Amino acid sequence: MKRIKFYTFGCKTNQYETQAMRESLICLQEYSEATPGEKADIYIVNTCTVTSKADRNSRRQIRNCKRENPNSKVVLTGCLAQLNDDAKELSEDVEFVVRNNEKSRIRDILANPDTMKAPDKKRELYTPLKISDFQNKTKAFVKVQDGCDNHCSYCKIPLVRGRSRSREMEDILQEVVRLKTKGFKELVLTGICLGDWGRTLKKRLSLSDLLREIDGIEGDFRVRLSSIEPNMVTGDLIKVMQASKKICRHLHIPLQSGSDKILKLMNRPYTSGDYKFLIKKIKKAIPGISNTSDVIVGFPGETRDDFRKTISLIRHIMPSRLHIFTYSARVGTNASRLNGRICPDELKKRRITLEELAKRTSYKYRRRFLKNKSVEALIETTKDPDTNMLTGYTDTYVRFLLNGPDNLMGCLTNIKVRKLDIKSTFCEY
Repeated sequence: MKRIKFYTFGCKTNQYETQAMRESLICLQEYSEATPGEKADIYIVNTCTVTSKADRNSRRQIRNCKRENPNSKVVLTGCLAQLNDDAKELSEDVEFVVRNNEKSRIRDILANPDTMKAPDKKRELYTPLKISDFQNKTKAFVKVQDGCDNHCSYCKIPLVRGRSRSREMEDILQEVVRLKTKGFKELVLTGICLGDWGRTLKKRLSLSDLLREIDGIEGDFRVRLSSIEPNMVTGDLIKVMQASKKICRHLHIPLQSGSDKILKLMNRPYTSGDYKFLIKKIKKAIPGISNTSDVIVGFPGETRDDFRKTISLIRHIMPSRLHIFTYSARVGTNASRLNGRICPDELKKRRITLEELAKRTSYKYRRRFLKNKSVEALIETTKDPDTNMLTGYTDTYVRFLLNGPDNLMGCLTNIKVRKLDIKSTFCEY
């Protein structure tokens, strides 16, 4: 029996697709998954290419696989692999490349690699993957959509994921029931452009329609939305979340910049004023909801005044968590041809400034829970490595540390916030 190992980089969509490939292969008697520290015969590296750092991490993992077992075969898939026909151009250690739209064929490809035909780049094949479990995870991801039609000037994703495609609603609902029955208490809906779900179906639908159907499924579980674009947070979506008892009170809405000049250069379809108004509307409709966001530091042409506008907007919207990315030029994108690069020292200063602000806005949001109010929480099945305490997330996506019995692991329960500091939130059962 051949031993196989998976390594996954990047987004929730990639993590979902790795699970689908795992289930496709491990169900066969000729493959078994290697344990940590055990050498494998086949390594499947599911890559990301959203930044140059992501590229480096993927290439480093390829080398590590070959060091662990020089006689193994390394199979490269994911977004770094998508635009490269020749495996040897990526690394001499790669046996062959499996494109994103071929992940559903991974079992046949491994069985007959010599007969694998190069895909037609002009075709956008879309065979939705399926899962029935999510290995070693407390929550499961449900991929509902792939591809993106937005073409932000800094983003390579449309080049490697293709146009937007939606998975059929019935297929999604069946998977939700499978995972709920398996015992998962949180299901995260994910896609490359989640808010675009339903637009490409024969009978055009919206993400709100899908959420209504999922909300009607009986069972003790909750649903979280992954990242959704500002222009796709509709009034109907807000109403569905407002009325639901299953959908988490949390929205991750990328901002990227608080400067209208930079947003235009990024080809983002909103202004800073639009974003500010949207967050105000959401918070008014759903009291206590947390908004988290993404910001890019150092986009070409970003002046200190542009950066100050970003700081000002962050202070206004007060995100409970902020993901900060340093701009990374991606070959083939419009932004890679822009002038006005920011020097490394200035980039570092701006990033540190944003990181300090993010700590303060997180603390201010979390402080509201110091009122002995119970909050719903999902307890992770692994403990915090630094404190050996139970950990998990509230429905508003606040990570906490908890003194409590181990039998709470994997459960949805109510907890109380007792104290917090600038970094951590401490609760008790």
